[in-house]
Amino acid sequence: MNQLITETKHNSLDSTGESFGYWQQKLVKSPPSLHLLTDKPRGLAITFSTENQNIYLPKKLLESLKTIAEDRQVDLVV
Repeated sequence: MNQLITETKHNSLDSTGESFGYWQQKLVKSPPSLHLLTDKPRGLAITFSTENQNIYLPKKLLESLKTIAEDRQVDLVV
């Protein structure tokens, strides 16, 4: 029975149509999770506070960016 469950998992497709077993096999030799430091300690409560960072671009660069954004019909706001 365990072999049947294992084979079913191995041959099943996930929501993207990829085989679960394929990725499981590819990731067997992957390194363990990395515990990277964040830029600052985070509290336990989730907040939605943000900060603004102003940058000033040379006029010629800004005009070029505006032209590219207009050509691609996208906003230049990040």
